Amino acid sequence: MNNNSLSFLKNKLIRKLNIYLFDRRVSRGVKLPVKHILLINWNGRIGDAIVSSSFLKAINSAGNITVSVVTTNNLKSLYTDYYGVSNVYTVHSKNMLIQLWRISRELKDVDTVIPLMGYLNFKDLFFINLLNPNNLFGLDDELGRANIQMGSKVDGLYIHEIFSYILTKLGIRQLSKEYTVPVNINNKIKRYDIVFNSFASRLDKSFSIGKSVEILQLISQKYPLYKIGVLSCPQRYQIATEIVSITNRSSVEIVEGINTYYDAIDAINKSNIVISIDTSLVHAASGLNKKLVSVYYQPGEQFNRWVPKESTNTEIIFSKGPADYEVKNMNNFNTKSVFFAINRLLNYEKHKNGRNVFLYWNTSEETIPLIHKMNIDNIRNRLNKTGWNVIVTSLIEDSKDYVENYIELPDYFFDIKNKIDDFSSINGNQSDIIRLRLLEKFGGVYFDTSTILLKDSIDEIDLFQNLSKSAKATLAGYTNVTFTRKNSDGSNYFLNAKDGMELGVLYAKKNSNILKIFNDEIDKYWKWKTKDNFYKEYQPFKDLMLTSVSFLNEYHIHYSIFHMMLTRDCTLLSELITQSSHMAGKENSFVDGPYSVSDRFCRGSSGYESAEPKYLLYAFIDGDLNMYNGINTTLSCRKKIFFNCDLISIPSYMRVEIEQYFNTQVDYYQLVSAYHDFYKLDHKS
Repeated sequence: MNNNSLSFLKNKLIRKLNIYLFDRRVSRGVKLPVKHILLINWNGRIGDAIVSSSFLKAINSAGNITVSVVTTNNLKSLYTDYYGVSNVYTVHSKNMLIQLWRISRELKDVDTVIPLMGYLNFKDLFFINLLNPNNLFGLDDELGRANIQMGSKVDGLYIHEIFSYILTKLGIRQLSKEYTVPVNINNKIKRYDIVFNSFASRLDKSFSIGKSVEILQLISQKYPLYKIGVLSCPQRYQIATEIVSITNRSSVEIVEGINTYYDAIDAINKSNIVISIDTSLVHAASGLNKKLVSVYYQPGEQFNRWVPKESTNTEIIFSKGPADYEVKNMNNFNTKSVFFAINRLLNYEKHKNGRNVFLYWNTSEETIPLIHKMNIDNIRNRLNKTGWNVIVTSLIEDSKDYVENYIELPDYFFDIKNKIDDFSSINGNQSDIIRLRLLEKFGGVYFDTSTILLKDSIDEIDLFQNLSKSAKATLAGYTNVTFTRKNSDGSNYFLNAKDGMELGVLYAKKNSNILKIFNDEIDKYWKWKTKDNFYKEYQPFKDLMLTSVSFLNEYHIHYSIFHMMLTRDCTLLSELITQSSHMAGKENSFVDGPYSVSDRFCRGSSGYESAEPKYLLYAFIDGDLNMYNGINTTLSCRKKIFFNCDLISIPSYMRVEIEQYFNTQVDYYQLVSAYHDFYKLDHKS
């Protein structure tokens, strides 16, 4: 038996003894009224105190509840001066049980106890047993003494959300979720663009010197105009000096004058960006709404409820480690991820107005095929000076629009190639993941690079206007009959065939609920998927008995997930606005959609036959061509038809003949075609 096993067995026996001595089962449910609450924070963690500040504010606003805290001496003034706590009792490590017994004599009227910890040990149970409160809010569901057992109910919630849950149970309204952070101005402390903290409470929970230097050298190289201050304390000053010396960059220096925790908070308050390891300073930075990059240890897939609250100002990086770790390795993450996280914070600030047009190509823009490059240039030219930002993202790390400068890619993203048999679907699957996450975070528009934009502003597009006017809808797109589920009589299973929405052109509002659900479901699918797991055997698909139209192929797996979402919860339909992608009069189309060109000219006499790429070429170049109904058209006539559309989408198989005909950029200028008007090109003979 190894040391880990012996330690585990010992702790288990001690816990059973503690429960035997002090635990007893009580009836469940909150016992009201609550008049005196005790918070236990005798570990002396200032981060825990900061996170509880919005909770304490809500309790104080109720006006008829006394709050007491058991903590350490260093936090006494914080609780009394900043958080309005009525009684603060301090303890220290020596003779602690005697101290707790004495405090219990003074707290006879406490009716509710909230310990700021998970599993309760001997001293916790001993003290609670002495107090014998009416209410014990516990995260430890094994204890019968906790009449409000929160463990399973708050599983997956962060600590600030747990405090909100407690307020709900107490019937108290939370007016604000903002933390109160004590700021004491120290005029000796300078201002920095970036403040860097590599130290936790112990050195083994801190960054190594090597990792600290690596981060500082990278950030100072990428942001040469930023002044970077390295935080320390009197006990860590010498190590911080060594880190700065090895980094050897003129823009990096120690923040002088840090003698207390409040000095460190002042330095953070004076900065623009904070990079910190998991420590209480993270919660201070979060409470001060600083742009924050924080690094936390993640053993296995374990959830950490103590990470800072979710915010567009916060990026979390996880240092991965084994579930049965003995020592935390806080250095097990890609240093570049810190740089990308900073870029995400800055880019969100720059693009948060939602007027963004995103495109994506997996390689650099210089290598994009000509027809796609022409489409991108057309979009840029048309939207120039309209207030719409055109952003062509890629998977090239060194490019300014590398996708992780905007969104964090999920862990499975680069492993998709090992999860599927059809390698041709990798780029499509990855592209879907990117576009949906971009739109959830930023809002705006996504265009496939095959899109020919025919309007001079996104604001002129009908479908975008309809989305903007809607009070409830947050996502809009064009439906294709290929992907729509039918009833036995041939009618659409979903209202307006909304399940057939293409992902090639999308309009979205920021923080769209349906996109959040969509992205969460995509994550669940790819975490399940392996080469041995056939995609049609995904249990949620089977549970909902999706029809065959939902399974075109693995390339379109995200369409299957979309069908699954709508089948499971049809109320999501109200969050969608769609328009048919087809020509007016076909299916449920009232106006010409992005596929109307191929419907009219490439699909035979009914407009339903398989499309032939050569006829799309003929539609775009000079010469006569019959429509599906036999009416003859000239190029001039066809241009008028084309500009009834807001945009034209061309599937890859339909571009074959066009790409062969327009070989070079010169061809687009010299050959007579609709592209002169699409792209607003001067004709050159």
